[in-house]
Amino acid sequence: MSIKESIIQNYISSINWKRDDWKISEIKEDLKKSLGEAPSVVVNWKKDVMINEVSGSAEEIKVPEYVQIVFTDLDDKIKKLQYRLTV
Repeated sequence: MSIKESIIQNYISSINWKRDDWKISEIKEDLKKSLGEAPSVVVNWKKDVMINEVSGSAEEIKVPEYVQIVFTDLDDKIKKLQYRLTV
């Protein structure tokens, strides 16, 4: 594992994905400061619908499923890391 991979892994594991206080733009900016480049950050969402049996209303629930980060490593090769999120 390279230094940049280690930085990314430590940063991603420090985020509380269950809360709604994180933003992709903040993740990019924080990683840009640490890596010296702005990586590509993609979050894939899992959607589900919850129906309230009493009121009959439906509520859409979106939960982050995985995050994918693309960056240039120290050997000038483009690498893609994907982390499955357990929320």
